[in-house]
Amino acid sequence: MAKEKLPPPESVDDLKGWDKIRNQIINHYLVVPTFLCSIIYLLCVFLVLFAFGIAALASATGNSDYEQRYDGICQPSVDKGEDCTFTLKLDTTLDSPNIYYKIGNFYANHRKFVKSRSYTQLRGEGVSKGDVKEFCDPIMENDDIPVSLSYAGNTLNSTDLAAPCGLIGKYRFTDVFEISGGPSNVKISMGGIAHSNDKKLKFKNNGKGEQIQWLDFTKERLMVWYQMESFPDFMKMYGKISGKMSKGNYTVTVSDQWNTKSFKTEKYIYLSTVNGLGGTNVFLGVVFIVLSFVVLMLILTLVILEFSRGSKVKEIAE
Repeated sequence: MAKEKLPPPESVDDLKGWDKIRNQIINHYLVVPTFLCSIIYLLCVFLVLFAFGIAALASATGNSDYEQRYDGICQPSVDKGEDCTFTLKLDTTLDSPNIYYKIGNFYANHRKFVKSRSYTQLRGEGVSKGDVKEFCDPIMENDDIPVSLSYAGNTLNSTDLAAPCGLIGKYRFTDVFEISGGPSNVKISMGGIAHSNDKKLKFKNNGKGEQIQWLDFTKERLMVWYQMESFPDFMKMYGKISGKMSKGNYTVTVSDQWNTKSFKTEKYIYLSTVNGLGGTNVFLGVVFIVLSFVVLMLILTLVILEFSRGSKVKEIAE
């Protein structure tokens, strides 16, 4: 009996859809930019970077700011400082400025300090000492802070787990600013200074928070303090002022002073107006302008190489 003759195999052109993929045959395009196309593309990149850099630089220089160091004026005792005052002299009017505290020579970027927190605890979930020892040690108990009352005024057991535990909570920035006595009434708002994700997801009070927490996790100033820093000198947002601060002298009262004697930290109060591109930071604009000129140098290099290559080809042809 003769064997059944099999049909001839399909040609590559006859393969369709999934058959092409099974046979590792996939249509593709190889884009090779020409000299003119590359120059046009790089010119567009140059113009965009340069225009954005100029806009960012103009936006930053259009803002006004004021900075004053006060750790030498307000010197707290070892335990807790008394209220102190100093004069803030504005040379220009600030329109709805933000208030920041600026810290110098405080190594909040140290690995041991950065990891000294319990994310689970800050989300309001129940944890034990064993759960957080790896992260919070040596600041584990209320007696390590030390604190005796919860944020709601209830008595805390000294040997219970501190909430929050860790170095970040213990050494949080506690200075409170009050600005008065100037030509304008100044009201500082603490709302809207933390990220929305922090408020919604990362910081929640425990169901028994009023009995076991020495800090209220829903306070936005605490959320801002828990944000990681990259350098020992940093600045964090304190609040917002609605309305203008007219030119003139103001009295700043600082209470519950953050003790800096043990680690020789510098403290500043910083006020700045802001717009859609931020405050008075010219760094962003300078970076984009520098990048635009790097692209321009690349364009000139390509033009020189193209013309030199063209002249060599012409010489060979002759």
